[in-house]
Amino acid sequence: MLAGALIGCAMLVRIDAALAALVVSVLFGYDLLLGRPVRRWVSVGAPLLLLGGAAMIYALTVGERYLELIEDLHVPVSVIGLSPYVLLGPSLLALVAAWAVRRRWSEKMGRVLEVHGRSAALLAALAVLGAACWAYFISPEAWERLPEHWGGAAGRMAEFHAYDRQVAVRMVWFLTPAVAVLSMTGFVLAACRIDGARALFLGAVLAFGCLYVALPNFAPDLPWATRRFVPVVFPSLCLLAGYAVAEAGRAVGKIWGARAGVVCAAVLAVASLAWTGWVAWPIYDTRELAGAMEGLKRLEGSIPASEVIYFELPGDDYAATLDYLYGRPALAYDRKQFREEVPDLREAGLLEDAVYVTVGEADEPAFPGLRLRELGQEDISFLRLEDGFKSVPYATYEERQRFRIYEIDQTS
Repeated sequence: MLAGALIGCAMLVRIDAALAALVVSVLFGYDLLLGRPVRRWVSVGAPLLLLGGAAMIYALTVGERYLELIEDLHVPVSVIGLSPYVLLGPSLLALVAAWAVRRRWSEKMGRVLEVHGRSAALLAALAVLGAACWAYFISPEAWERLPEHWGGAAGRMAEFHAYDRQVAVRMVWFLTPAVAVLSMTGFVLAACRIDGARALFLGAVLAFGCLYVALPNFAPDLPWATRRFVPVVFPSLCLLAGYAVAEAGRAVGKIWGARAGVVCAAVLAVASLAWTGWVAWPIYDTRELAGAMEGLKRLEGSIPASEVIYFELPGDDYAATLDYLYGRPALAYDRKQFREEVPDLREAGLLEDAVYVTVGEADEPAFPGLRLRELGQEDISFLRLEDGFKSVPYATYEERQRFRIYEIDQTS
């Protein structure tokens, strides 16, 4: 029950934590295939379904914009529409195959797995360890070939993905090499003593972690790039590191006595914790975006009531914030795209009571057939952590943004 609740709570933090729940269905199918009782999975599945359902309701209501973003940037609409039909056939075939295997070979497979199951788990864990070493030592690009920043007009998305192959290296900066080594050691040790609980835990870590090491899909600036690993992977790796520390202390205690084992475990734990604290403390000590909420509240008060607010890029973050916090109907638009879509927007009636907002030091906007009357401007400033690309960021700076607010008047 606790495992189901923990995975369900992770889904409340990030909807894609549902990946970690895939292991429950795999282990359920495994027991079903071998003819074992599946009643034990009820206590795991009940809280998982309850919390997962709550996460889905949130995603379909409050977080609808996020799902639309996933659809626009990552998953084509045609794939989403076809997915039920694509999955139905293979699912039915898998059920038929599982029924046939269970009917003919379940008893024999159970005996084989009872004898060789732990050896197979150990080999799988060593394969994961090898893949982790490859991602850390071999896969990364040479640092000198990587851009210093991202967001350039020409290669924006190329720069966005430029650091994808560095993901393991940069995650270890925060995890620290000591915790990384201990966690992988703990992973292998846990696989050596595999049982249902450990399989559930390790499977959840792998399902969530492997995908985002292979396909990170996040902006390369640190520490924001760590966010996909925060709900499941980082806590789990720290827990595995603690398991390795305990096992190291136990092993030393058997050889040189209990006191030596306690000292060994204490030294490893303190050294790992101190290293992690030393790396991360400057980040913990920084209140990112301090002053932003007060500034955005002033901005919201400066924008008159209107049916639509058009934020000129790069104002997409501010548009989303006004939408979420104040319920203002804000849309982010590139100026060129807005100019091209003016006829369609006019035909749809989306220019009759509208406001246009520029961000930064942009030139005064002008669009054929429209007259923009400036209503005022609002300046906001807030604290930012420096964009970290090739090292852990420690320095801070004050970001200033100027918003110019225009009322859209349609001309005949």
